[in-house]
Amino acid sequence: MKKLSFVLLSLIALTTACSTSDDTNYVPVVSSFEVSDLITIPEASETYNVDDTLFIELNVPVSLIADNGTPIKLDSLFPDARFSEIFLFRYEEDDIERKSPIPFTNTDVFVSEGQGRLAAEGVVLTAIKEEDTYKLRAGIKLKTAGSYFLAPYNQSTTDSFYAILQDSRTLDIVELKTTIAGQTPSNRFSYEVVSQ
Repeated sequence: MKKLSFVLLSLIALTTACSTSDDTNYVPVVSSFEVSDLITIPEASETYNVDDTLFIELNVPVSLIADNGTPIKLDSLFPDARFSEIFLFRYEEDDIERKSPIPFTNTDVFVSEGQGRLAAEGVVLTAIKEEDTYKLRAGIKLKTAGSYFLAPYNQSTTDSFYAILQDSRTLDIVELKTTIAGQTPSNRFSYEVVSQ
């Protein structure tokens, strides 16, 4: 959690320094909510073949209900938020403490809807707003046989993923603590890739 807080504070400091606003004393507001199941893995399977594609979707509606029943109106809180981001990391099955993320390459990941990019050894899924939802569908080409899981980054976020949005005008940030729909535990997706 300390690592996530450091990243958020660094992001705030950087964007504040780059801001062209006349109000140089404004400190961006960070709002946090828990909203389960914003990540989905359609056609999820326990076993894939080498060269199969694993699809992942991120869908963040502008109107949400937090897990505690609080209504969230992202359009009102962050009218100029243009995208939502979430980070996924890949690990070998026996790396329980998530110490050694396995890097993706530019040929591993592609985007079929929305926009996405790579960051270090994880995938940053960047969901662009389309009408009333921030949407992204990404595919990961499964190139190597073995047993793996997708999860947040090691001890910094032990139980959840975070979808992050930032308002481009005020630089305010919302973090949505979320999970993978239908998965147990909900902070990871386990799968095996087998040679044909």
